Amino acid sequence: MLDIFPCAYASLNWVAHYKALPEDFKVRENLSFAFEENEGEHLYLLIEKRALTTDWVAKMLARYFDVSLRDVGFAGKKDKWALTEQWFSVWLPGKAQNMILTSLTDFSENCRLLKARWHRAKLRKGAIEKNDFEIIVRSHQPPDKLAIENRLTQIKNMGFPNYYGSQRFGVNGNNIEQAKNWFDRKIKVKKNTQGILISAVRSYLFNLILAKRIELNNWEQPVSGDCFILEGSRRYFTSEELIPENKARCQEKDIHPSAALWGRGRNDAKLDALQIESSVIQEFKNLCEPLEFKGVAIDRRALRAMPQNLVWKWGDDNQLKLQFSLASGAYATSLLKEMGQISEFHPDMV
Repeated sequence: MLDIFPCAYASLNWVAHYKALPEDFKVRENLSFAFEENEGEHLYLLIEKRALTTDWVAKMLARYFDVSLRDVGFAGKKDKWALTEQWFSVWLPGKAQNMILTSLTDFSENCRLLKARWHRAKLRKGAIEKNDFEIIVRSHQPPDKLAIENRLTQIKNMGFPNYYGSQRFGVNGNNIEQAKNWFDRKIKVKKNTQGILISAVRSYLFNLILAKRIELNNWEQPVSGDCFILEGSRRYFTSEELIPENKARCQEKDIHPSAALWGRGRNDAKLDALQIESSVIQEFKNLCEPLEFKGVAIDRRALRAMPQNLVWKWGDDNQLKLQFSLASGAYATSLLKEMGQISEFHPDMV
């Protein structure tokens, strides 16, 4: 799905892949809150999983502790074909006094327990401050290292388009087609799948607006009526006039232009920003109107993502090791998109 959207930077002639091994794509989750005291009814577990889905681990924990799946919490889903560290919570009322955390061992093959402690509340979705990434990209031919490093410097200084990654849209983008059929009442969809399809459609519409801003060469620059999101926050404000202060703050990466996550309610964008968004919304009314009918509230998302602590190192066989952090909701695959023809590994590449 990412291939259909334009890049912000000039194309690089680099063909490479990632995820040849799960260890080529490491992710470490950082929660948005601190553990004040080691007490409560919810057992928090930091688990390293290899080539496993988040849902599989949640179900395994429910079986292990003999609780309902709804009593298991996690802040977000992580890639399956990867080596990831993420927190889970298990509601175990009345058991804190009788459970010795140091006696807990690994729960399953490819699933290692790193830390355990108690907390007062269930771990809720979205409670992530940032994710730390360590990615190995393997070249198909000798790379132009200077050009690639220049691009990395550009991304480090200027950021990259905050596209939703292909993971959001299902295999071959099937979530969008399934959502269309559901909206047209051609198929019925289970309740636990409806949220996935709604999120996919909103993400697709956002990506289309971002693509339009890239085509207009203002994805990271303010236009009149923009809604600006503060760096490291979800809060935003609208500015009808193009004032030097907002332009300077965008250049300093203190604020970012945003686009609508479509739904019911008032669109706070105005003037040129509203016109750009409306041109996309009008073209895809068949997707927008069902979102409004289903009561999803309109929201905003930054058009630009800034990697933190981006560093890189070349290894043997022209392997490039990348390390960086991204705020919750930003996709590492969208950063890789700006590096060239970088695709997920497939056995046919061998």
